[in-house]
Amino acid sequence: MGVKEGERVILLDERGKKYLVRAERKLLHTDLGLLNLAELLEVPFGGRIRSHTGREFVVLKPRMSDFLQKMRRLPQVVLPKDAAQVVAHTGVGPGDLVVDGGTGSGALALFLGNLVRPHGKVVSYEIREDFAE
Repeated sequence: MGVKEGERVILLDERGKKYLVRAERKLLHTDLGLLNLAELLEVPFGGRIRSHTGREFVVLKPRMSDFLQKMRRLPQVVLPKDAAQVVAHTGVGPGDLVVDGGTGSGALALFLGNLVRPHGKVVSYEIREDFAE
């Protein structure tokens, strides 16, 4: 059974470069060739797909660090090592309610949301419309 349609995956090329993509019926243009992302629907995590030039890409389940690394970065991003300091000083953990002032890119909210799950909640506020989009 392959990856579910619409699910996000990491494609890892032979150089170690990562591509965060959705499993959908589209083509991905890379410098190693074209990838038919519909093939992901037939390949399990850990499997491989090939570009039209025969280059292999490993299909991986994305981790929190992949989302943080690949997310759009308009405002300043709180990196994982800095977010870990916030957690160390505040004691945030599973089930907690966290208020995040200044959503920005959402990186800290994403990090904290991963920590407080499954029953916790992160409420994030942003006054700048250009960051909130």
